[in-house]
Amino acid sequence: MVNRSGTEVEHMFVSDLEFNGKVLVGILASQPVNARGVKEGDQIEVDPKLISDWLYVVDGKGFGGYTFQVMWSRFSTEEKATYRDQPPFEWLDLI
Repeated sequence: MVNRSGTEVEHMFVSDLEFNGKVLVGILASQPVNARGVKEGDQIEVDPKLISDWLYVVDGKGFGGYTFQVMWSRFSTEEKATYRDQPPFEWLDLI
């Protein structure tokens, strides 16, 4: 995907995040499609300015996940039935 400034970007999932005062450190939780030099399971560092969306879960309730909310709004009735009880949709109050 190319952003508004013409820079190629890729959205990836990162888990087990911690903030060290400068960058977010976590585990890459998705297999990159275009990014080179990293793979799912690698520990990575991310500048917080590069975060495009976020989702965290507390006691089974999700917070954030704005991209998933947009996706949900565009799903057909059949897609909603398929994904309603699967992560990340199961954590969001979308119904």
